[in-house]
Amino acid sequence: MPPGEYKNAIREARIAAMVDTVTAHVDGTYSVPSATAAGVIYTVRPGHDGVLTCSCPAGVHGRVCVHATAVGRMIPTVSKRPRQPWVEEV
Repeated sequence: MPPGEYKNAIREARIAAMVDTVTAHVDGTYSVPSATAAGVIYTVRPGHDGVLTCSCPAGVHGRVCVHATAVGRMIPTVSKRPRQPWVEEV
């Protein structure tokens, strides 16, 4: 397996395992534990534009992270409509 494919396979496995650890909250946010730092929990938020943002170091710098990707896989309607406005129920 070429190095790039191996790296992608590892990332996909991490994301798949993370989906089961996502906690949804009534305010529309999601908590996802760090895969590398014990006891660290990151917050994933859907923005008004439908894009998921994360409080992890990668997410804070605007990069796609495994935490937001895991949430997007858990709720695929959000990640498949990234440019649609997020509608909050009142």
